[in-house]
Amino acid sequence: MKRIFSTILFCYAFANTFGQVQGDYQSDQSGNWNTATTWEVFFNGAWRDLETVPAGPFRNVIPSSASLAITVRHSVNVNANNTTANQLVVAAGAVLTISRSLIIQDDGVTTPLQVLTGGSLVNNGTLSLQTLTTLPCEVFGTLSSTGTIVTSNPAMLLFHPASTYIHGNRTAGNIPLAT
Repeated sequence: MKRIFSTILFCYAFANTFGQVQGDYQSDQSGNWNTATTWEVFFNGAWRDLETVPAGPFRNVIPSSASLAITVRHSVNVNANNTTANQLVVAAGAVLTISRSLIIQDDGVTTPLQVLTGGSLVNNGTLSLQTLTTLPCEVFGTLSSTGTIVTSNPAMLLFHPASTYIHGNRTAGNIPLAT
């Protein structure tokens, strides 16, 4: 009996610690950032296609810095200017390509951008980290750039051991200062 109770308690604690929160987003398929069919949202205890009625108040609301966690699990293209994000994770096997501009914003509580091991962020436009003041963006995977990376504080871009930065021939500016 003790063992069953402990197992139930562990499962409950684990689910609450690592579970999804209503309003979290994740890519449902490859596509453009500003297209609803690219995304699904966690609502009423399940992942819902963003373009459908079961998505409730999140229906057709494209993820932004006002959203909770945003996880890219496929190939997603940022194809609009001034797209914003916070709590953005590029998962293993996923590719986030910036064709226009992506502004990473800081809430002071959660890491604003993580590129996980096996994940890739490809910047062909502008990646702006200029508004970050509290928590750094963390790269465990690959960040490559033929565009512009704007940062006013080099401590806001952290490359972990075994991560990779690729500076393309046509990259505007210098190799980003990073810790």
